[in-house]
Amino acid sequence: FFFDFMASALHEYSLLAMGCLALIVHCLLWPPKALEVSCARAATINTSALIFAATPEERAARSIGPDTTRRIVDSLDVHGVAVVEDALDARLAQTLRETIVAKHEQMAKAGAMERWLDTSTIIAPDIRNHTLYDVEEVREPLMDVVGMLRQPLEAALGPDALLVELASISVGFGAEAQYWHPDSLLTANSVRLITTFVALQDIEPGMGPLEVCTGTHVCNAQGRCNAPEGGLNVTLKAGSAALMQSTLLHRGQAHIARGSPNRINFYFSFAALPRG
Repeated sequence: FFFDFMASALHEYSLLAMGCLALIVHCLLWPPKALEVSCARAATINTSALIFAATPEERAARSIGPDTTRRIVDSLDVHGVAVVEDALDARLAQTLRETIVAKHEQMAKAGAMERWLDTSTIIAPDIRNHTLYDVEEVREPLMDVVGMLRQPLEAALGPDALLVELASISVGFGAEAQYWHPDSLLTANSVRLITTFVALQDIEPGMGPLEVCTGTHVCNAQGRCNAPEGGLNVTLKAGSAALMQSTLLHRGQAHIARGSPNRINFYFSFAALPRG
């Protein structure tokens, strides 16, 4: 069970997380010139084909089974994204949101260096905030959602995948839309990396939901690939998760719902073990 490493490899996780975060920031600030065509495919995708509900037996066992796993992995292969409903227990989703809000409040009182150790701000420093976590800070909800998604993640990445990112993103009213970007680039030597975004409250269309350009996870190897319009909104219910190939073009939309809460997503990334 490849997730057992989490309790004993925090140092390795920290180094990998820093490298992964540096790559993501690089792609955000200096998007490759090769990524410049439109996202027309998304309009042809049936959204319901990307959404998967666990069976009552799977929910009771807190583990996705073989049939649902096959369909999720097929969606990741074809579209680059798959949504799994109720991936995180509802009680844990609420508790985790409260934990994240409390950490934000604590960080607001800290000095600049202390905030830097825990946070990476992207595009809008005050209203689009990325916060990093140690495994121990979020162990219970992390183990619940990873346990639920274990079979799809193992099927997609192999039994020895590595945890390389563990964070949350909070987007408040007034945050502008990000531009389209992948979190990693598809090259001859790249490894497969899947990021899982878990909604910690119901996400309505005006709250700046994730927007994806389906099918673009393979474009980096095939030619120019950017998405100025025509993406597919991923609005989630609390506890639902969006699994996304890191090479997929995506963006956070603008939060325009005045009076709505911050959109907080908990997210983590696993990478396939490099060959050689």
